[in-house]
Amino acid sequence: MGGVDKGMQPFRSKPLALHALRWLAPQAGAMLTSTNRSAAEYARMGASEWAHRSMHA
Repeated sequence: MGGVDKGMQPFRSKPLALHALRWLAPQAGAMLTSTNRSAAEYARMGASEWAHRSMHA
């Protein structure tokens, strides 16, 4: 996708990740994301970031 954040791509004028988080929220507890960028935007949507280290570090 050309290096863009897929979850932040608009779908029906809202980020795709927001649609997924809202759809899953009634079925799940806390939501975690694993991202390379946009952590603050995901946090504003109610998802926590899973901090991880690269396997190639």
